[in-house]
Amino acid sequence: MTLRIEEKEDRRCVFIEGEMTIYCAAELKGELVAAIDCERPVEVDFSRVEEIDCAGLQLMLTLGMSNPDGRVYFGALSPAVSACL
Repeated sequence: MTLRIEEKEDRRCVFIEGEMTIYCAAELKGELVAAIDCERPVEVDFSRVEEIDCAGLQLMLTLGMSNPDGRVYFGALSPAVSACL
């Protein structure tokens, strides 16, 4: 799993690549919560997530509740993520 952050003029974009599974959930949670901790809207892009399980879905819910202003938006979804929703 890799995480990449891009600062845009009007928002922060967080890109997740690889797996969102129980095997990396603890590591990913800390990184993601830190990445969305900002005053601007945050868009999380899941288009390169290859595998997701219940732990990954829990992380998605955590993201939605962790931003102080509640401005976390889910961008593109990979087929694996779409199939779980």
